[in-house]
Amino acid sequence: MRRSVAATFALAVISGASAGVAAVACGFDGAGSFGASGGALDASALPDGTPPGNAEGGEAIDGGAIDGGGEASGPLFEAGPITGYASRVTNGLIALYELEEGFGLFAQDSVALGVVLTIHDVTKAVWKPHALTFVAYTQVDSAPFPFAKAYATCRTTNEVTVEVWIESALTNADVHTRIATMATDNSTLDFALGTNSTDGIWASVKANENLTPAAKLTAGLTHLVMTRTAADATLRLYVDGAKVDELAAVEPLTAWPNVPLYVGGGSANDRGWRGSLHLLAVYSRALTPAEIAVNHAAGADP
Repeated sequence: MRRSVAATFALAVISGASAGVAAVACGFDGAGSFGASGGALDASALPDGTPPGNAEGGEAIDGGAIDGGGEASGPLFEAGPITGYASRVTNGLIALYELEEGFGLFAQDSVALGVVLTIHDVTKAVWKPHALTFVAYTQVDSAPFPFAKAYATCRTTNEVTVEVWIESALTNADVHTRIATMATDNSTLDFALGTNSTDGIWASVKANENLTPAAKLTAGLTHLVMTRTAADATLRLYVDGAKVDELAAVEPLTAWPNVPLYVGGGSANDRGWRGSLHLLAVYSRALTPAEIAVNHAAGADP
């Protein structure tokens, strides 16, 4: 019952300006820590209920006693994500979509202040065991609300990690599909991770500034991770735990606009990706190669 707590947080903070205000009010300092004014995040007072608008009924919300830790020097999610993926790296984790729901119109974010994604057509994005499978293009997104907690934190740290576990259909016809992207349109984006028409992989933290390694996707589960480090302004791409390429001197994240998160396609009803998404995680810092190896060893469905 723990997973659905994220939906309640989302309703409180998901809109653009209010989300940023709520984050600051909680002492969210954008660098993976509670600020000096922050306190423990405790949802024990939340009422039980059902996520609004869930035509499938959804799981009941259980307020529980979620405590993210209150020490100013501790990690933001000191107790890790709400669910039990304990073997994975949690330092700097700001969003985790485990995609274990199996039914319904929503994909839940397991991390506090969670942002719920809406599936616009469940005949095109189909729930399967441990995954959401895109069989045709449909919107799965936070729109019209921006992905404000990533905007607030990553602009401060000037770093980001986007991680996915996928089984790609290897039949994507579009030149630049989007597995996950924060964007308003194809020329205004914060980050994008996707595939192309030749089974290649690409990543970006600025439109038309793409990292396109020679690595090709193969059938079966694949672990993809893109990172942007502040120290050297470099975008790196890892496949199954190994770095495959990097691009130096990429744009700072301080230029990011506050825009929604889209999964399985672009923000303009295009760039549709085909395949099964098992996990999506976003961090407010660049994971190290050793940390990426830890998450790779944990697997797609810990």
